[in-house]
This record gives sequence, structure tokens and C-alpha cells, in this order.
Amino acid sequence: AICTPATHSHQDDMASTGKKLCVGYCVCCCCVILAIVLFVVIVAATFETPTVDVDKVQVANMKVSPTAVTMFVNITIHIANPNNWPIEGSVETLLAKIYSLDKDASDGMGSKYYMGDATLPSPVPIETQSNTSFVVVAAVEVPYSAETAALIERINGDCGVLQQLGGAATTKLQIVLASVEATVAGVDVDAAFDIPFATEVPCQQGGGDGATAAPGSGGGAAATTAAPGTAAPGTTAPGTTAAPGTTGAGGLLGGLSGGLV
Repeated sequence: AICTPATHSHQDDMASTGKKLCVGYCVCCCCVILAIVLFVVIVAATFETPTVDVDKVQVANMKVSPTAVTMFVNITIHIANPNNWPIEGSVETLLAKIYSLDKDASDGMGSKYYMGDATLPSPVPIETQSNTSFVVVAAVEVPYSAETAALIERINGDCGVLQQLGGAATTKLQIVLASVEATVAGVDVDAAFDIPFATEVPCQQGGGDGATAAPGSGGGAAATTAAPGTAAPGTTAPGTTAAPGTTGAGGLLGGLSGGLV
């Protein structure tokens, strides 16, 4: 084949066009990467650690005898998320372990006896700039055995018939937030931890008001959401005072979302 000047010119034009397309593609990619980096930087700069609190613990339908203890334990959990998009998501599962403490012990704990688990039966959405409260419930059944004898003796001593007749009987529980599966900004997260809250609750053998968990001491779910700076509905029991700004569990949700930014 004979290369004429026109052929060379055509090839040069094609090469020039290819270079321009390549340069344009590279510039476009750099712009996209820069936009992503700037977005991550902005999100990280404005991120505020969400807080997770145990607002209230209620004991209902308690039945006490020398051979068994049964009750329902209702735990109200509050999550405050002050962040904007994309720090939103949902709590898919949550596990809270329930223990009995010795309210008369000098250290406020004494021997700790495991009672059962409270779990979340359905996911709870966590919106941006929201306060969300939900209840996890445990059906506690403790039959008498050599291993449970001390626990049953304690509950009878705190909440037995004689104690109920003598006035407002109470017992002390510890709630330990143990694990959570969640989605944060579209990312699945599975975390395990050990965050304790201790509280003294009325025995309330027929149901009734609960008590507020002490901050930093020591799971059917109905979720409610309120705007920041307002109390989420149902988070304070009548005649009790909400625990002040508990931040001991902030790492629960903060750790989940912080890893994304």
C-alpha cells in the first residue's frame, strides 16, 4: 500500500481524537473521585456520635413462689441520631441480657444471676435527625434447681407476698446490651459489646409503672420517633424521672456509623 499525505493526515486526526477522548475520560474520572473524597470529608466533618440509652425497665405479671419465678421484663431503649443523610439505617436485631443484682450489697451488685434474654422481634428504622424509642421484651421463666436456688431466694426476698404487703417492694436488675445487627448508610454491620445499665424496679406483680435505668451503672417492638430536642413518646414512666443524657452506650451506634466515615 502507498501512504499518501491524505492518509497520513487521516491517521493523525484519529490519533488526536483518541488522545482527546482519553484525556477527557481521565479528567472525568478524577472529577468523580474528587467528588467522592469531598463528600466523605464533609460527612466526616459534620458527623456527631449517636447515643443509645436504656430509658426504662418495667416488670409485669410477676409470679413468685419458693419453686419458680416468672415475669415479663419490658426494656425501653432510646436512640438519638443527630446526623443528616447518609447516616441513617435500621436496627435489625438486638440482644439484651437480664441479670438479678443484690440491692442490699455494699457494692450495689453482690452476686449476679442470669435471668434471660430480651430480643427485638422486628427491625426498627433509625431516621436522620431523630429520637427513636422502642421496647424489647423478655418472658422470664426460672424453675427451681440447684443452679437457680439462690436467684429464686433473692426474688422471693425482694418481691414475695410479705414484701408486697409491707409496701412498695423492689428488686434490682442489670440490663446488658450485648449485640446488634444493623444497617447504617446501606452497609450491614454486626457488632458485639458489653454495655451495662443497672436499675431498681418495682416488683409490680400485676403490671404497672417501671423505673428509670441509672446511666452507666454497671430487647414486640413499638418504635416511636420524635424531632431532636423533644422527648420521644413513651420514654418516661409516670412518677419517675428520665435518666439525664446517658451517653455510656454512645459507642453502640456511634461505632457502627463512625466506621463509615
